Amino acid sequence: MRLKPPDSPKFQIQSAWMTLVVVWIGVVFFLFFSHLYHSWPPFPLVFDSNRFPNAALAQRLQVWGGSLWDLFVGLWITGLLWNTGRRLRKWFFLSIPSFGVRFCFDWILGLFLMNLFWMGLGLVRLWFDPIGWAALLGLTFFLLRDLLSLRKKNPSFAGLKGKFPLWALVAPLYFLFLLAHCLLPETFYDSLNYFLGMPSFWLFRHGISDNPTHLLSGYFHGGSLFFMNGFVLSGTEGAKVLNATVLAWIALLAASWIREIAGFPAAVAAGVAVSTFPLLYLNSWAVRVDGLLTLTLLLFFYGLEKAVQHSRRKKAGPAAPAWTLATGILAGLALSIKPTAVVGISAAFLACLWQGEWGFFKNKKTGLILAGCGLLEVGPWLLKNALFTGNAFFPYAISWMGGRQFPHQGYERLLGENRQFLPMDHGLWSVLTLPWRLTLPQWGDGQFIGPLLLAFLPVFLVLRPSNGSLRFLAKTMALSFLLGLGLSHMLRFSMPAFVLALMVLSALLAADKRKGWGMIWVVSVAACAVLCFGKYVDLSAGYYDGAGIWSGKEGRESYLDRKLLNSYEPLARWTGDHLPAEAELLIVGDARGVYYRRPYYANSAFDAPFLAEAARREKGPEGILRRLRELGVTYLAVNIPEGLRTSKDYRQYELRPEEWKRLNEFLAGGLEPVYWKDFLAVYRIRPRLSATPGPYVANPFSFFCPAAYDFINDFETGNYPRAEEESGELLGLFPKEAYWWEKRALLEAARGKAPEAFRDFRRADSLGGLTAEGYREWAAFSEASRNPVEARRARQKAERAYPGLFKDARKHPQAAPPPGGLKGAVP
Repeated sequence: MRLKPPDSPKFQIQSAWMTLVVVWIGVVFFLFFSHLYHSWPPFPLVFDSNRFPNAALAQRLQVWGGSLWDLFVGLWITGLLWNTGRRLRKWFFLSIPSFGVRFCFDWILGLFLMNLFWMGLGLVRLWFDPIGWAALLGLTFFLLRDLLSLRKKNPSFAGLKGKFPLWALVAPLYFLFLLAHCLLPETFYDSLNYFLGMPSFWLFRHGISDNPTHLLSGYFHGGSLFFMNGFVLSGTEGAKVLNATVLAWIALLAASWIREIAGFPAAVAAGVAVSTFPLLYLNSWAVRVDGLLTLTLLLFFYGLEKAVQHSRRKKAGPAAPAWTLATGILAGLALSIKPTAVVGISAAFLACLWQGEWGFFKNKKTGLILAGCGLLEVGPWLLKNALFTGNAFFPYAISWMGGRQFPHQGYERLLGENRQFLPMDHGLWSVLTLPWRLTLPQWGDGQFIGPLLLAFLPVFLVLRPSNGSLRFLAKTMALSFLLGLGLSHMLRFSMPAFVLALMVLSALLAADKRKGWGMIWVVSVAACAVLCFGKYVDLSAGYYDGAGIWSGKEGRESYLDRKLLNSYEPLARWTGDHLPAEAELLIVGDARGVYYRRPYYANSAFDAPFLAEAARREKGPEGILRRLRELGVTYLAVNIPEGLRTSKDYRQYELRPEEWKRLNEFLAGGLEPVYWKDFLAVYRIRPRLSATPGPYVANPFSFFCPAAYDFINDFETGNYPRAEEESGELLGLFPKEAYWWEKRALLEAARGKAPEAFRDFRRADSLGGLTAEGYREWAAFSEASRNPVEARRARQKAERAYPGLFKDARKHPQAAPPPGGLKGAVP
């Protein structure tokens, strides 16, 4: 069936208005890009692999083969979701003439069924390889059979036919650049914490189980179940490729829907504008759910409009309740991906009422169908929370629903991080300037929306769409902005509204038969895409730096060692290679669990750390040990640099002296160090407390003490009087800690107090030994103080701990004392 392009929207604007708007567009573009760039980054640097050592062909083929597998997995899962959903749509008797909309609708219905499948198996803990492979192979059989059948039927591609302009090639170029970054192992913090961290936690336990140490485990993880399809087959890269495909489906849906409303030129403009929209594009570089939520809500809007249209007909046929049923499914799926979907769902319902569609909502059957189908996807998550935490809406509504408790400070921080950006509570001016500040934020989560929407804001004030579908989209967009910005000023929370705005502008402007406004919009979209690309090049070179993997010269482990913030890859590698298969880890100082090859527990930044909470609540080290045994933990994996950072930012280890004493006693009697390197440590938890401490290593918990990171900061910035006070506090809490006596000695040396510095260097050496850098500083300060006896003592002590340390300064052999200082560990 061929689609007939409807009449373009009609509006009247005098040429003077056009001139003013063009000037405004130029001013916004100039100011935006002046703010965005200091200089244009050179593109070749992104792909420069000369700094990596040459690799054998076998290694390159292995790396490239892994990347090809990642791409295949994305294509494979896409086909399975599309074919599964296509069968469900046909069972619903839903007819969609546009190929693009039909494909996206089939794909999302397939995701709904796949999520139900994984959720059902997960709740009864049946995530085992044979069951998963049987399901995948069965779906693959049906996919291949149906593809052969469709080939004989000459399928319709209505909505994709037309003459694509040359400028539209910017969209596939964007997508290719995105795919290149999806072939890099995931390093985004939130992905490793919970978007992929929760599936990783559950996979070790063969299903959806309670995670009492992680506040965010109570979230609905419908998006995580989607990413898990790629994650189990191809690691984090497989999940990232799936997320990249979501961007393609959003652009396809936007173009196809606008094709129905305003014709092919408007569809091309909408597709390019959406696929190159900075906020959506940057979110697609990592495993995040905002793109998936946007796609689901757009399809919900489409389904709701069709359901309302069919409800008006006297003889609606089977399609009317089917569209309502599909709309309810999409609403539930959106809520299971992210509860903030309630903003878009509410906005769409209010937009229908705004358009006078009261009859649709007066029908009791409509409400029952919407609620019942929505609960199909949301209900299991509510049940999971009720069973595990005693509160279906955990971590929210605790004050009136009860259930598992967590620190009020963490809850306030969780809410505060959603509300802290771009405040509007400083008078009328802060409200009026919000669009400008949204476009040119001074700080936030490192993302931006580009200049297009602010530049064309005046157009919304003077254009009035005559098409009913376009009016619905415009009203839904406006209400989504109002409700969304009332909830949070994080830009990504309003992503569906931004995408709707680009679609509406494309339909209003690119369909203009007089070509003037259409040309302005098309040129602006193309210019924005080209000019923003330099920023992506800069981000690629600075944050991703994937040339080693793209060239095949670098493996994923080496990449993670380089690019992870306070990388824990050596810990993950060591525990996977050396600990028994039945080992259970408690990750200390870090919320990220992906890449560990042993079952683990981890605290989010909003939780009270497990050991800090145990030290507060238990009367002695025996109670701390009992808590760990009850959790089933047998080893601690400690990331000191990351723990220092999060403790500083979130004030996680604010303990009283007696609580620090309990933790110190537990370290001495309950833990046995088995690995220590570069401030990454692994401890075996003893079956019972021992009076014989293990080999000395620096107390890892002492670095999380507020006095520790305050001391490090003040020492490195030269605030020596304040650092001396903090050093005294530290040594009062950790009197037998060699590392902090060493730092005290360095402080005294910096202040020229030679006798005190020599005394404390010797004390640190007697308690457990200095770091390699500490011995060097001891010897250098002794020589500078013209004290050859002390210099000789320092060298003799260093030779025992680090043989050859002074013969070759480049050598840093690992011994019992910890290496190096912490300079640079606090961002």
